[in-house]
Amino acid sequence: MEDCMNVVKDDGLFEGKKSAEGCLEPQVKIPAAPNFPDDVDWKSINPDLMFKLLSFPTEIEDGNRMIDATEIISTPPNYRDWFDERKLHYCNFGLMALKLSKELSEKYGIKKKKYNDWNPAEDFSNELKTVASRRNLRTEEHKAFVKRVLG
Repeated sequence: MEDCMNVVKDDGLFEGKKSAEGCLEPQVKIPAAPNFPDDVDWKSINPDLMFKLLSFPTEIEDGNRMIDATEIISTPPNYRDWFDERKLHYCNFGLMALKLSKELSEKYGIKKKKYNDWNPAEDFSNELKTVASRRNLRTEEHKAFVKRVLG
């Protein structure tokens, strides 16, 4: 979750400044998809939860492909489409990770990590609402542009 939030909070600025070319550039690399140990006895885990856990890395890979594809339509200097796509997917991944950790904790009595000054669910949800709204607005702008051009 923390790695996801680092991506979500990446504003493209280095020490508050754009690049020498005046552009935003990612400051946080996307984290690797989870890699589970080989010695996990997957049959000992509830089948629905096992499926969610094993599907999670594929969800991340699919999201990363969508982020990469957005690079084509994203324009300098702010690359807003690309940054927003990244933020959108990593908010979702963070919420998925939170839900999986909660399910594991409840089902198997695994101690949950405590966050003193951070509410991950609230933070991811707020960020997700903001970026989804901005993304939807831009989608409508793109549609209007295509309609003007193509008639």
